[in-house]
Amino acid sequence: MTNLRNLLGGIVASMLLTPHGATARESPAFWSSIQREISALQPPKLVWREIKWNYCLLDGLRASLEQKKPILLWAFINADPAAERC
Repeated sequence: MTNLRNLLGGIVASMLLTPHGATARESPAFWSSIQREISALQPPKLVWREIKWNYCLLDGLRASLEQKKPILLWAFINADPAAERC
């Protein structure tokens, strides 16, 4: 078990201390490339995701009237007899 731990520790240490390891992680180019990869993985900004959802129908109606915008009512009926809400 100790030999396996030493082997894994050596592998991790060699990966971290190689030229493409520690010194590469310190360069701004490395971090900008990581940021570009993260940005590419994120979903695009969608307008409908920025909508403030109201959970109360009356609050939604009030906001709709104030902003003079239509309202979208999304209703879900839970068929689970054990559900306590609604």
